[in-house]
Amino acid sequence: MHPLTDSDPVRIGRYRLTGRLGAGGMGTVYLGSTPGGRPVAVKVIGDRFQYEEQALERFRREVGTLHTVRSAYTASLIDSGLESPPYWFATEYVPGRTLDSAVHASGALPARLCLGIMAALAEGLSDIHVRGVLHRDVKPQNIILSPVGPQLIDFGIAREAGQAALTQVGHTAGSPGFTAPEALQGEEVGVAADVFALGATLAFAATGRPPYGDGAFPAVAYRTVHGDIDLDAVDAGLARIIAACTDRDPARRPVPGEIVELCQSHISLANDPAYQRIATPDMTAGVTALAPVPTALDASAVGPDVPASAVPTATTPVQTPTEVVPAHILPAPALPLGGARSHRAWRRPAVVATTAVAVVCMVAGALAVLQPWQSVEGADGAKAEGAATSMPSGERAEPDDNPDRSADMASDGREETLPMERTITPPMSLRPGEEVAAARVWLTLQRDGNLVAYDETNQARWDTETKGTGARVDFQPDGNLVVYDANDQAVWASLTSGHENAVLKLQSDGNITILDGTSALWASGTDH
Repeated sequence: MHPLTDSDPVRIGRYRLTGRLGAGGMGTVYLGSTPGGRPVAVKVIGDRFQYEEQALERFRREVGTLHTVRSAYTASLIDSGLESPPYWFATEYVPGRTLDSAVHASGALPARLCLGIMAALAEGLSDIHVRGVLHRDVKPQNIILSPVGPQLIDFGIAREAGQAALTQVGHTAGSPGFTAPEALQGEEVGVAADVFALGATLAFAATGRPPYGDGAFPAVAYRTVHGDIDLDAVDAGLARIIAACTDRDPARRPVPGEIVELCQSHISLANDPAYQRIATPDMTAGVTALAPVPTALDASAVGPDVPASAVPTATTPVQTPTEVVPAHILPAPALPLGGARSHRAWRRPAVVATTAVAVVCMVAGALAVLQPWQSVEGADGAKAEGAATSMPSGERAEPDDNPDRSADMASDGREETLPMERTITPPMSLRPGEEVAAARVWLTLQRDGNLVAYDETNQARWDTETKGTGARVDFQPDGNLVVYDANDQAVWASLTSGHENAVLKLQSDGNITILDGTSALWASGTDH
């Protein structure tokens, strides 16, 4: 737990606040106490969301979910204030550290302990599913190891059957590495998505490693859909259960009740010394338990296998919202959809391309069209690595040596006026130092391996945050824009494969889009 700051309230409703338990995108969770001294966790929505209707709806929805879900494996709702700002709710305080914190502190957990935790969490999911609720963000950070066993927290993106999605276009619910393939692909989700997340969570607990590796959201999402979960050196029996839970086909995953039986765990976590050791918070770290903390954006649909359950009328539903829509139905120009990163404006240096940059990371994952990485191949089967035929030589000025310009130099030294828009058909390839340009935006592959969009004032508006010498960019015949490293490994992609008629367009408003006819598949979000 951290002490209150000068900007923190000292009282919310009838609760006296004594410290901070955690903070997230939508607000802060405080440790408080009732007038009689009972500890509670008080979640307060952030000031900037107080008057945003969708954010308030998400917050109210979380309260409604907690009112519906009463289980030994969740923190019970005690009170709420939803009539006027500041909006808040209070739950029982769950002492203990998160599973994420425990694994980082203690390393991979033994199979026996993993099976006990998995059985308990599966029972908890069964309890909430029977009430018609999907958690939709099961992950190590959302599991508190209480003295009597694990508890699920943070129902900020949970949904009840029949409730509309509150998800911004281009986003998906859940967290990278723990989100089910069907959710990443924009398909309908149900109980099986929570089972997938449970399996991935226990893979992390059993290995101490991210279940689908590290990296940017698009790369992790690709491996989740097309790769295998990391179960190296995991006990064979435990590995079989995790593999079943994370099967790519939702229909083949066991339901929570079956998982409890498969685990065949007979340990009492409340009395198990090994569990108690990992559950005890490290008081020297300055952090105790995290009660419900805001998480990722809302998304995908609830499947038909979840029974209907009405939201209590005492509350009005909330979340910071979004609805997952396949990228190809979005109008152009669209908001950032691929693994794009939006930036505060910063100027490209005149000589050194690897200068530090001020970055505001916003992964906007339009992952409804995930397909295997592909590379351009010629008739002889070799990867196409030649210069882009759709890119005049005047558009290949060295980006590191010509920093300030709004027009390019033609090969004979004359200044060449750039077109307001440019449409590029695949295949096209960029090598380090090459670019494709229009009047208000140009796309440059820098020598450090970063693909960057600059505006006409020479300020960076977007980049892939890729690094490494010897990189190349391919706009492939299947419609996918891919950054490859020196080893021919894809390190970033627009995730727009499967569109053989797609074109890359540098627009007059400064946006860069990939279009299939009039449908926008991806956009850099650099319009200005």
